Amino acid sequence: MKILLVLPAAAHLRVAPGEFVPRRAMLRFSILPLTTVAALTPPGHDVSICDENVSPLDFDADVDLVGVSFMTALAPRAYEIASEFRRRGKLTVAGGFHPTFLPDEAAIYFDAVVVGDAEVLWPAAVNDAARGALRKIYRHETQPDLSLTPPPRRDLMAATARHYVTTEAVQTGRGCRHGCRYCSVTAFHARTYRTRPLQNVLAELATVARDFIFVDDNIISDRD
Repeated sequence: MKILLVLPAAAHLRVAPGEFVPRRAMLRFSILPLTTVAALTPPGHDVSICDENVSPLDFDADVDLVGVSFMTALAPRAYEIASEFRRRGKLTVAGGFHPTFLPDEAAIYFDAVVVGDAEVLWPAAVNDAARGALRKIYRHETQPDLSLTPPPRRDLMAATARHYVTTEAVQTGRGCRHGCRYCSVTAFHARTYRTRPLQNVLAELATVARDFIFVDDNIISDRD
């Protein structure tokens, strides 16, 4: 299958066809979830990424499956995207914080919803879609082991890398043990903190550029 992964953008930041990407003082590292999802995609599928902050979204793209990752502020745009692609006969899958918190709402607009981390669930959804058996909701029974997390597909951002402060975003762990009532991270990860194996992190760091950024939710949660 041909798979398109989309990061929606707000209307005032969205790049339209034929427009230049304006110079903005933005630290765009939110692409890491999609490059990680791309790396989790089973072999044999062609994957591309569109970040609407830096690339116009082509609704006529030759794709079979469209995955959209979004937070609550961008849910209306994500639903527009899903509706337009479904109108064209494409399969759509929602993921990210908002679909995890409100999967039943997201399921109204998308063919399938991935609840929680993409590990295990995204490969299952892709395999199901390929055989015509996509389920409505994909949910973990237990939180996935982050040793399953591969290095992100940074190569997919080569054409647009100049628009980012860095595409070298690295994550050593996810979640936070604190229970701050206002925090979406606490809610998403059920007040847990999980780490990737240190050897995996070090191996990834050996491949990135000199300038990179750690994007952990709470990097000092595990002091060791």
